[in-house]
Amino acid sequence: MSIGLEQLAWRATPCPEQAANNDTPPVELSAREVALIEIAADVVTGAFVSSFDARVQTATAPGGLTQDHIRELLRHLTPYAGLSVTAIAFERLVENDGALPAESEAAGESATGAGAAEYSAWALEGFQSVDPVFAGQLHRYTEDLWERPGLSKRERALVTLATDVVSNALGGLFSVHLALAQRNGVSLEEVAAIIRLLGERAPHHGIEAFEAVTAVTA
Repeated sequence: MSIGLEQLAWRATPCPEQAANNDTPPVELSAREVALIEIAADVVTGAFVSSFDARVQTATAPGGLTQDHIRELLRHLTPYAGLSVTAIAFERLVENDGALPAESEAAGESATGAGAAEYSAWALEGFQSVDPVFAGQLHRYTEDLWERPGLSKRERALVTLATDVVSNALGGLFSVHLALAQRNGVSLEEVAAIIRLLGERAPHHGIEAFEAVTAVTA
């Protein structure tokens, strides 16, 4: 049944050089980006016993992410993954470390990237067609969140796409998040890298994610 999200579909134009060269090596995400994506996926899928603790410990080793970065990641995930699972993730950090450290390094980092808010007026108009109250809530929840320091907008776009993929939320909102990622410097090749990375958890979700990308970029 149609719920009026058709206008949220996005069409991306691949780079001509990339389209002409099918032998280009796969794009690799940075170690920091992979860590953020993997931790986000653990939170969304509730993998708090099997991998979340180990991933956080590895990611926060000297020279890596700080606890402040993890805190900011969880804040960003809350409206997308839900309050319950992100609250559990915060509890796990407290249990593992005794107490969360005060914000320091992450507080001084800029949320660099294009665009002043997550959703454009065009996208919000589409949400309005679904439910005006919901559209208002979504706008309020995310407008300030994407401007916070601690994570760049590119990193926020990456983990938001990761949330969509592992939760199999590949409808109209996924196409909006694809557009947002593109505006913040994420290429379609990097989107494919995210799907491949997370496809190990649920191969059928990976297939459906690739199909969704193809549907909105064809």
